[in-house]
Amino acid sequence: MEMFMSKLLTFLVLYNTYTLSIAVYCDDDTCNLGKELTALVKREVEKGLARAKQEIRPAFTAHFKTGGMIPLAKGQILIFDKVQINVGGGYNPTTGYFTVPKAGLYLVSCTVRSNGGKHLHVWLKKNDNRVTLAYGENWNEGSFSIPVQAAEGDRLVIVHGTGSYVKNESVQGGSISFFSAVFISD
Repeated sequence: MEMFMSKLLTFLVLYNTYTLSIAVYCDDDTCNLGKELTALVKREVEKGLARAKQEIRPAFTAHFKTGGMIPLAKGQILIFDKVQINVGGGYNPTTGYFTVPKAGLYLVSCTVRSNGGKHLHVWLKKNDNRVTLAYGENWNEGSFSIPVQAAEGDRLVIVHGTGSYVKNESVQGGSISFFSAVFISD
């Protein structure tokens, strides 16, 4: 009489933050079935995650944690460090960059408030190229809200001006000044 040893094999399918555990009871002849089942489940989980990623509509809004006037150096990146929403995780409040998580058309907006008697020039840059300017003067706000076509991985950022016209500029902190983007369509 032939003895079959029954084995308990546990296969873990790991993908990003999802873990799926499959327990398969098998003998020496059927263990390959468990491996095939695990591979099939892993493929299906990956397909489901890819579909979910396509359905995400990235969006973020961030402003300054600190209130009052914030002095700016020429070419300084404005780091809006208080995040209100960050769907898709593309905005980094440590660097000020929005790294596009999904290719498509985005509505990008920014409002900055200038100091009394002073000018304020800030640029939206996409991958180090100037896209548009927000300009404010004497406590007025400079703003823009424009559609931007972006590829996955493109980087958007708000940068203080660098021209000879830039002299002792500062931006109003708190929620008065902000940077945001929202995915519109593929």
